[in-house]
Amino acid sequence: MEDVKPDIMSFQFNWNNYLKEISSMWIGRSPEFEMAMYTICFKEFPNKACSFDMAGVKTKIQTYDQDGDYIGSAYPMT
Repeated sequence: MEDVKPDIMSFQFNWNNYLKEISSMWIGRSPEFEMAMYTICFKEFPNKACSFDMAGVKTKIQTYDQDGDYIGSAYPMT
């Protein structure tokens, strides 16, 4: 695990015998906030990194589509 600002934690995990080598999530943010940010970034910058300032810290969210119209993956980048 790695802890960076603004309160992002990176980690690995297994899901149905598949190793997810890197994942990340915000600590102390509501699920509603995360879903809203992922949706905005996906709509504005699909399959790209979306950059913005959060609490004065430069932050990025990477999104990937699934079947063109759906969010396949979205996560904060460290």
